[in-house]
Amino acid sequence: CAAVGAPMPDRLVLAYPALNLNSIPSPSRALHLSDPIVPLRMLQRLAAAYMPEGSAGRMTRNPEVHPGLADDRVLERFPRTELVLGGLDPLLDDGIDFHTRLRRLSVEGEMLVYRALPHGFFTFNALPPAQGAIRAVEGMVADELGLQLDKPEGASSPPN
Repeated sequence: CAAVGAPMPDRLVLAYPALNLNSIPSPSRALHLSDPIVPLRMLQRLAAAYMPEGSAGRMTRNPEVHPGLADDRVLERFPRTELVLGGLDPLLDDGIDFHTRLRRLSVEGEMLVYRALPHGFFTFNALPPAQGAIRAVEGMVADELGLQLDKPEGASSPPN
C-alpha cells in the first residue's frame, strides 16, 4: 500500500512475520537452526520460491520479498504496527529489527515477545502462553474497535 500510494489500513498486527528471507546469520537463526517448525532448510526453500528466477542464494533488497528491508520513506508512512513474536522463533531477530526501525521512524506500535513460544504459535492454542498471545491480538482488535479488554498475561513489552 505505502509503496504505491494506496490507502493504508488503520493498524497492522503482524504475528511472527517473515520480514527478511535472505540467508543472513542472526543470533535467533543460529540458536534455532534445527527448529522443528521452521528449520533452516525450509527457510531457504521458501526464500527460493519467492526470489526472481536465477537469484536464489544471492542477497536481494526487494521489499516485496523482504518487507523488513523496505525503504524508510515507505515505512514511515506505516500505520500503528504491532508485532507479536515468539522467543524461540528463528525469525525473532528480524521482528525485533523491524520494530526498532519503525519506532525510529516514529511509527507507533508495540512489540510483544512470548519467550517460550516458537514460530507459528497460534496453532498451539492449547498452550497457556499461546492463549495469552491470542488474547493479546484479540485485545488489539478490540482496542481498534473501541472495546476494552484486560492486558494479556505472559508477554513482555519493552519500554518505548
